[in-house]
Order: sequence, then structure tokens, then C-alpha cells
Amino acid sequence: MLLLLTLLGVALLTWQHAPARNKIPRAQKWREVALQKMEALARRLRQQEPDLDPEPILELPLAELAQRLRTEELSLESILCSYLEQVVARVQCPSWGLWAGVGDVTCHGSTQRS
Repeated sequence: MLLLLTLLGVALLTWQHAPARNKIPRAQKWREVALQKMEALARRLRQQEPDLDPEPILELPLAELAQRLRTEELSLESILCSYLEQVVARVQCPSWGLWAGVGDVTCHGSTQRS
């Protein structure tokens, strides 16, 4: 009897978690599609700004970034390109998911801030 109740309990727990497991492939597919769209947008923006050095833009504090955008010292395209390239690089980094928010993460030969 105890064995039957244990098996029933295990079956019930497994059945309750099945919907979550079924959502994982769908979420992974959505993530891949979103990443492909970001990569395509980053490529298009890079074509508009081929000589762009993203580092000075990424180092600016938000208030200064907004001010330079208002005064047109920086274009919206250059800002978007800089940040999109950084996001795509971080998401593609194998250690990103494990180390996000833990400090510097080295990926693809470069050090990136988390």
C-alpha cells in the first residue's frame, strides 16, 4: 500500500510539472528568434555607422548620453548600434547566464562588464 501511494505521489508531482517542461522549447525558440532580430538590427545599424567606436558611448553616464543625443553630438543610430552590439555579444557569451551580475566576464577574447 505504501509503495502504491509513493508511486501515485511521484506520478502526481511529475504530471504537475509537465506543463512547465512543455514551455521550455517554445521559450528557447522565442529567445533565438529575438536574438536573430537583434543581430539583424545591429548589422543594419553598423552599416550606417561603419567607423563607429562603441566604447566611448558605452562609458558615458546616462545623463551625459541623453544630453549628447539632445544636442545631436551623437546620433540615435550610433547609440543603438553600440548598445545592441554589446547585448548580442553578451547573450552569445557561454558564461553570460552563469555569471551575469558577478563582475567582469571574459568572453570571445574580450572583457565585458556584467
